[in-house]
Amino acid sequence: MSKRHLKLTFCYHIRSFDLKSSEWTKQEIKPLPPPRSGHRMTLWKHYLVLFGGFYDNVQTTRYYDDLWLFDTLEYKWIKVEFPENSNRPSPRSGFQLFPHGDNVFLYGGYCREFVKGGDAKGIVHSGKNRPST
Repeated sequence: MSKRHLKLTFCYHIRSFDLKSSEWTKQEIKPLPPPRSGHRMTLWKHYLVLFGGFYDNVQTTRYYDDLWLFDTLEYKWIKVEFPENSNRPSPRSGFQLFPHGDNVFLYGGYCREFVKGGDAKGIVHSGKNRPST
């Protein structure tokens, strides 16, 4: 199938599953993080923590370094804003994200760096980071 005929569908909503009735319910929640793949989520206290990932629509690929919290008590997304020159993890996908105590740790990952007029270069991240929350 050529790129011209490829149809992309992005699913970026939340559904909840009722364990008693075995039914899924789509949750109408706004705002939402931008659609993405390759991101990671973990549960920390009563928040789902979402970091990174990428968006690829065949014509362009964009890697994310944003951090979102989903409050499971209030059913709302909160985008965590960082100071301009903060020491935060670089954009990436395919990493490990896990909670421990009052922290959430991020380890590894992958991204492609795009050079205008050149080929994309793959970057494998090693080492750990702790996104500020």
